Amino acid sequence: MLAAAVALLLLPVAPPGCRFSRRPLSRCSGCGSDEHAWTILVVLALATFAIKASGPLAVGGSELPDRALAVIGLLAPSLLAALVVVETFRTAHAELGVDARAAGVAAAGAAALVGRSPVVAIVAAAAIAAGLRAVV
Repeated sequence: MLAAAVALLLLPVAPPGCRFSRRPLSRCSGCGSDEHAWTILVVLALATFAIKASGPLAVGGSELPDRALAVIGLLAPSLLAALVVVETFRTAHAELGVDARAAGVAAAGAAALVGRSPVVAIVAAAAIAAGLRAVV
């Protein structure tokens, strides 16, 4: 959350009078957008380091409860599932839609349910998605 807040605060960084002031990472002559991009990158790296360092400092060497460890163990799969859903159903205009990617994910899911290896699931997803894109 802290890194996202820092990113939102730094996004409108552009020199006064720059015609790309709403798009800070765009290139324009003389606005120094490369410098702004590096500044944002360094600040976000420092914020990420601070966030990661705060965890062990907050715990202070004590053991976490089993319930907290169980929740932490479930975070990675749930975040991965959310990422797959967003990348599968998002269109070019940041709207929700169904296209060949959704059929590819469905094919991979079907292959995984049947018990095939992950390689077979990936190949099936790629083949279905490519076939639908070629037809449509």
